[in-house]
Amino acid sequence: MVRHNRPLGKLAAATGLCLIVLAGCGGGRSDLGQIEGAVLLDGQPLPDATVVFQPDAGGPASFGRTDAEGRYTMLYDHGTRGAVIGMHTVKITTFQERDPDADPPLAAALERLPARYHSASVLREEVRSGGNVIDFDLQSQ
Repeated sequence: MVRHNRPLGKLAAATGLCLIVLAGCGGGRSDLGQIEGAVLLDGQPLPDATVVFQPDAGGPASFGRTDAEGRYTMLYDHGTRGAVIGMHTVKITTFQERDPDADPPLAAALERLPARYHSASVLREEVRSGGNVIDFDLQSQ
């Protein structure tokens, strides 16, 4: 006589389901593409600039900040890297309001870039699934 052990069958099914769910969780959102790159101004790295990718389809923008070498990585929200897949208007600015409450406190910084890169941006980029390297070589004139 063959006996079926139902508790083990349920455990095996539950374990299989968990493995399928975990296999689908690659640690990121499937609607985001990862973006990194560099921003140059007149051929030189542009430090301390804010980079914004605003999706054409609407929804939250992604933000990045350039380091001393002009490199940036986009963040969708705090702790989540990337930007929504699709076409974006990109805005890059060096303007910064004074923020004495920041840690460390931030001094005000004037805009060094022409309006065509921020308030009247002509920069357009497509974010694709997976990794994207998007560099900007801006001109001050």
